[in-house]
Amino acid sequence: MECLRAADLDAACALQLATLLSRAYTDERHVAAFSGERAEAWLPHVARVQAAHPRDHELMPQSFLDAFPTIRNARRPGPGRREGLHFVLRLEGYLATHVSLWAQEFAFADERIRGGYIEDVATDPLCLGRGFASQAMLAAETEARALGLDLLGLATGIGAFYERLGWRRWDGRHTMTIGEHTFPDEPLMLLPLRPAGERLAASAGVIESKRLPGFRQ
Repeated sequence: MECLRAADLDAACALQLATLLSRAYTDERHVAAFSGERAEAWLPHVARVQAAHPRDHELMPQSFLDAFPTIRNARRPGPGRREGLHFVLRLEGYLATHVSLWAQEFAFADERIRGGYIEDVATDPLCLGRGFASQAMLAAETEARALGLDLLGLATGIGAFYERLGWRRWDGRHTMTIGEHTFPDEPLMLLPLRPAGERLAASAGVIESKRLPGFRQ
């Protein structure tokens, strides 16, 4: 398992990441959620992407890829990127798995908690069922603990996978801010790493979180 810094992602790695996300997020479960204008724009590309080998780098349209924080950040010039960590596993010239970790501040009641946020968890369809995503998630957790973070969060529709890794469902509401954009990001799951994170995870109500430029804020 490799850990790559966002500032160090070169064009070749960014292409591999775009390929992996194109393939991992166009399986039957994800395609079933496409609707309206998104379906019209994206569905014609799904068969082409899924039929290719990952080394062929067949990509979904840019409007699809722009939904992923990993891709949006990689498009910025290196010095202007948010600090992020990318945990990847390579197989035979392509990326088999990816998990990204971003600096995040969680605000609950009168407390502000220093944490991290997991995004863009992906495994190539050729590699499903081999435990690669679990390995990448555990690598991200280990690094988060080393950074002294109190709490990790993520939003997902497949909570059972993360529960097996020790994550907990948050029953309240969560609103996230990235740059100038604020939006609900739910269903939220939390992984407390230190006492402050444990207090938040054991509570209920409303969480507001904010993406930070780096981990040392």
